[in-house]
Amino acid sequence: MNINWGKRSLNDLLTVEQDVFQAQSAEINANYDGWVAAVNYAAAVNNLIPLAGIKQGLYNDLPDLK
Repeated sequence: MNINWGKRSLNDLLTVEQDVFQAQSAEINANYDGWVAAVNYAAAVNNLIPLAGIKQGLYNDLPDLK
């Protein structure tokens, strides 16, 4: 058996770097998907406007344009 410690090819290094990049990209995509799911859920249960800090009932303060 021939073992060369510390003797990796450039291809091995690039493969590992690509794997790390793909893992980081997957993490970013998963975080984004989580935020999208949270916003969609808040909208579905009619809680999006209060969650965003928007005051409800402002339409009463607007002038009547009729």
